[in-house]
Amino acid sequence: RTPILTRDLHWVQAGNLINGDRIIGFDDEPTGKGPGKGTCRRLSEAIITSSSMSVVNGYELMLKNGEKLRCTGEHQFLVKINHRGIAWRRADWLYKRFARNIYEMPRYFDVWKQSYTREAGFLAGMFDADGCLVMSPDGAPANLALVQQDNAALTEAKRCLEIFGFKWSQIEHKGHRYKGGPVYIIGIYGGLREVARFLGVIRPPRLLAKWLSSKIEFRQLISTEQVQIVEIKRCKVRVANLSSSSRTYISAG
Repeated sequence: RTPILTRDLHWVQAGNLINGDRIIGFDDEPTGKGPGKGTCRRLSEAIITSSSMSVVNGYELMLKNGEKLRCTGEHQFLVKINHRGIAWRRADWLYKRFARNIYEMPRYFDVWKQSYTREAGFLAGMFDADGCLVMSPDGAPANLALVQQDNAALTEAKRCLEIFGFKWSQIEHKGHRYKGGPVYIIGIYGGLREVARFLGVIRPPRLLAKWLSSKIEFRQLISTEQVQIVEIKRCKVRVANLSSSSRTYISAG
């Protein structure tokens, strides 16, 4: 039941993925390539190369936020140990040493579902008509913004953004006026994490197509929070056995 982030920004249960499905992977180790080389892991294009289901004697990891992850003993997670550096560790390794250390998992993305509400439809239309998505090939932060004059549509757009929990800034678009009145730029805060959530939840077709055609390599995988593992227990579990071309995938955020 663990969700995996696909290239088109859906969260799909691991057991429903098949060979050839496009997902978002990342560097298993900092590669030393591109801007800011050697300092962090970066996103990568990836596909599922094998997929199967099995019932095994495995492990269940309970996170502080209530999420549960079920896996084999060989499955590796990126974890922060005792609030220090991030490293790969197998589930069986974590289990044996759990009582002696504090383990936290970096969280890179929120898990979302597409919204079919009236507010989501309004935002999709507004951003497809008067919005822009900037995905520079040099790895600069992704930017999502709406350009609109000061009118009822702008007021409604800001109301809808607040409903979905998006934070935004408003600045006047200098040198641009409409019928003598000011024009404003509404920028979405939060970098790639919130840009991806907006596109995944709201799904404006034009901007989503631009995301799919843009290169995601060199985009830094940045964690803004860590979730502590509060319990690890052995149990019989039904797991999806996945491998990808990048040897990595993003699960449960």
